[in-house]
Amino acid sequence: MIRQETDPTNDFLVYQNLDSITAKGLEAQVERRLMAGLSGKISYTYTRTRDNTTNEEIVNSPRHMVKCNLSIPVLADQVFIGVETQYTSSRKMQNGQAVSSYIITNLTIFSQELLKGLELSGSIYNLFDKTYTDPGGIEHTQNMIEQDGRLFRIKLAYRY
Repeated sequence: MIRQETDPTNDFLVYQNLDSITAKGLEAQVERRLMAGLSGKISYTYTRTRDNTTNEEIVNSPRHMVKCNLSIPVLADQVFIGVETQYTSSRKMQNGQAVSSYIITNLTIFSQELLKGLELSGSIYNLFDKTYTDPGGIEHTQNMIEQDGRLFRIKLAYRY
Protein backbone atom coordinates (compact mmCIF):
# COMPACT_ATOMS: atom_id res chain seq x y z
CA MET A 1 0.00 0.00 0.00
CA ILE A 2 1.40 3.36 -1.01
CA ARG A 3 1.04 5.79 1.86
CA GLN A 4 2.05 9.38 2.41
CA GLU A 5 4.49 9.73 5.30
CA THR A 6 6.70 12.44 6.75
CA ASP A 7 10.41 11.97 5.96
CA PRO A 8 12.17 12.33 9.36
CA THR A 9 15.31 13.79 7.77
CA ASN A 10 13.62 16.88 6.29
CA ASP A 11 9.93 16.82 7.34
CA PHE A 12 8.79 16.63 3.69
CA LEU A 13 5.81 14.47 2.79
CA VAL A 14 6.84 11.49 0.64
CA TYR A 15 4.98 8.52 -0.81
CA GLN A 16 6.27 5.12 0.25
CA ASN A 17 5.18 1.54 -0.29
CA LEU A 18 4.71 0.66 3.38
CA ASP A 19 2.06 -1.94 4.02
CA SER A 20 0.14 -4.63 2.27
CA ILE A 21 -3.63 -4.69 2.04
CA THR A 22 -6.28 -7.18 1.10
CA ALA A 23 -9.26 -6.04 -0.94
CA LYS A 24 -12.18 -8.34 -1.58
CA GLY A 25 -15.26 -7.33 -3.44
CA LEU A 26 -17.74 -7.62 -6.22
CA GLU A 27 -18.60 -5.44 -9.19
CA ALA A 28 -21.62 -5.74 -11.48
CA GLN A 29 -22.89 -3.64 -14.36
CA VAL A 30 -25.94 -3.79 -16.62
CA GLU A 31 -26.18 -1.68 -19.75
CA ARG A 32 -29.07 -1.49 -22.15
CA ARG A 33 -29.69 0.39 -25.39
CA LEU A 34 -33.34 0.87 -26.08
CA MET A 35 -35.37 2.19 -28.96
CA ALA A 36 -34.57 5.46 -30.68
CA GLY A 37 -31.14 5.92 -29.07
CA LEU A 38 -32.28 5.82 -25.42
CA SER A 39 -29.68 4.05 -23.28
CA GLY A 40 -29.10 3.35 -19.62
CA LYS A 41 -26.51 1.80 -17.36
CA ILE A 42 -26.36 0.85 -13.70
CA SER A 43 -23.29 -0.39 -11.83
CA TYR A 44 -22.66 -1.53 -8.28
CA THR A 45 -19.38 -2.09 -6.46
CA TYR A 46 -18.88 -3.70 -3.06
CA THR A 47 -15.35 -3.64 -1.64
CA ARG A 48 -13.92 -4.54 1.73
CA THR A 49 -10.34 -3.31 2.11
CA ARG A 50 -8.20 -4.14 5.15
CA ASP A 51 -4.64 -3.45 6.27
CA ASN A 52 -2.93 -6.85 6.61
CA THR A 53 -0.80 -5.68 9.57
CA THR A 54 -3.56 -4.18 11.74
CA ASN A 55 -6.61 -5.88 10.17
CA GLU A 56 -8.26 -2.43 10.23
CA GLU A 57 -10.42 -0.98 7.48
CA ILE A 58 -8.48 1.30 5.10
CA VAL A 59 -9.09 5.07 5.29
CA ASN A 60 -11.20 6.61 2.48
CA SER A 61 -12.36 3.26 1.09
CA PRO A 62 -16.13 3.08 0.54
CA ARG A 63 -17.78 -0.33 0.81
CA HIS A 64 -20.62 0.50 -1.57
CA MET A 65 -20.74 2.57 -4.74
CA VAL A 66 -23.63 2.78 -7.20
CA LYS A 67 -23.84 4.67 -10.51
CA CYS A 68 -26.91 5.08 -12.69
CA ASN A 69 -26.73 6.70 -16.13
CA LEU A 70 -29.48 7.54 -18.59
CA SER A 71 -28.90 9.05 -22.03
CA ILE A 72 -31.88 10.49 -23.88
CA PRO A 73 -31.73 11.61 -27.52
CA VAL A 74 -33.18 15.08 -28.08
CA LEU A 75 -32.29 15.65 -31.75
CA ALA A 76 -31.87 12.42 -33.76
CA ASP A 77 -28.34 11.07 -33.19
CA GLN A 78 -26.81 14.49 -32.62
CA VAL A 79 -28.00 16.02 -29.33
CA PHE A 80 -28.47 14.09 -26.09
CA ILE A 81 -29.30 14.74 -22.46
CA GLY A 82 -27.41 12.59 -19.97
CA VAL A 83 -28.30 12.16 -16.31
CA GLU A 84 -25.95 10.41 -13.88
CA THR A 85 -26.60 9.68 -10.21
CA GLN A 86 -23.79 8.44 -7.94
CA TYR A 87 -24.00 6.94 -4.46
CA THR A 88 -20.90 6.58 -2.28
CA SER A 89 -21.19 4.95 1.15
CA SER A 90 -19.55 6.32 4.29
CA ARG A 91 -15.75 6.15 4.55
CA LYS A 92 -13.35 6.01 7.45
CA MET A 93 -11.32 9.13 8.26
CA GLN A 94 -7.77 9.34 9.71
CA ASN A 95 -9.21 9.81 13.22
CA GLY A 96 -11.26 6.57 13.01
CA GLN A 97 -14.63 8.27 12.60
CA ALA A 98 -16.50 8.24 9.28
CA VAL A 99 -17.74 10.79 6.76
CA SER A 100 -21.38 10.38 5.75
CA SER A 101 -22.53 8.65 2.61
CA TYR A 102 -23.87 10.85 -0.18
CA ILE A 103 -25.79 10.86 -3.44
CA ILE A 104 -25.08 13.41 -6.17
CA THR A 105 -26.62 13.91 -9.60
CA ASN A 106 -24.98 15.35 -12.71
CA LEU A 107 -26.71 16.59 -15.87
CA THR A 108 -25.09 16.97 -19.29
CA ILE A 109 -26.37 18.14 -22.64
CA PHE A 110 -24.01 17.11 -25.43
CA SER A 111 -23.79 16.99 -29.19
CA GLN A 112 -22.04 14.56 -31.49
CA GLU A 113 -21.14 15.73 -34.98
CA LEU A 114 -23.43 18.75 -34.80
CA LEU A 115 -21.14 20.04 -37.52
CA LYS A 116 -18.45 17.80 -39.03
CA GLY A 117 -15.82 17.20 -36.30
CA LEU A 118 -17.48 19.57 -33.79
CA GLU A 119 -18.64 18.45 -30.35
CA LEU A 120 -20.26 20.70 -27.76
CA SER A 121 -21.37 19.89 -24.23
CA GLY A 122 -22.62 21.67 -21.17
CA SER A 123 -22.69 20.03 -17.74
CA ILE A 124 -24.01 20.79 -14.30
CA TYR A 125 -22.21 18.74 -11.66
CA ASN A 126 -23.86 18.22 -8.28
CA LEU A 127 -27.14 19.40 -9.80
CA PHE A 128 -29.01 19.63 -6.49
CA ASP A 129 -26.10 21.39 -4.72
CA LYS A 130 -25.67 18.58 -2.18
CA THR A 131 -23.25 19.31 0.68
CA TYR A 132 -20.87 16.41 1.23
CA THR A 133 -17.36 15.75 2.48
CA ASP A 134 -14.39 13.50 1.69
CA PRO A 135 -11.86 12.29 4.28
CA GLY A 136 -8.74 14.44 4.56
CA GLY A 137 -5.27 12.89 4.28
CA ILE A 138 -2.44 13.17 6.76
CA GLU A 139 -1.27 16.30 4.93
CA HIS A 140 -4.52 18.12 5.86
CA THR A 141 -5.40 19.72 9.17
CA GLN A 142 -9.06 18.82 8.62
CA ASN A 143 -10.40 15.31 9.18
CA MET A 144 -12.94 15.91 6.43
CA ILE A 145 -12.97 18.32 3.50
CA GLU A 146 -16.19 19.80 2.16
CA GLN A 147 -16.47 19.29 -1.59
CA ASP A 148 -17.63 21.78 -4.20
CA GLY A 149 -21.30 22.51 -4.57
CA ARG A 150 -22.96 22.93 -7.94
CA LEU A 151 -20.47 23.39 -10.79
CA PHE A 152 -20.95 24.31 -14.45
CA ARG A 153 -18.74 23.29 -17.36
CA ILE A 154 -18.89 24.00 -21.08
CA LYS A 155 -16.72 22.01 -23.47
CA LEU A 156 -16.08 22.64 -27.15
CA ALA A 157 -14.01 20.11 -29.10
CA TYR A 158 -13.07 20.02 -32.77
CA ARG A 159 -11.57 16.90 -34.31
CA TYR A 160 -9.98 17.02 -37.72
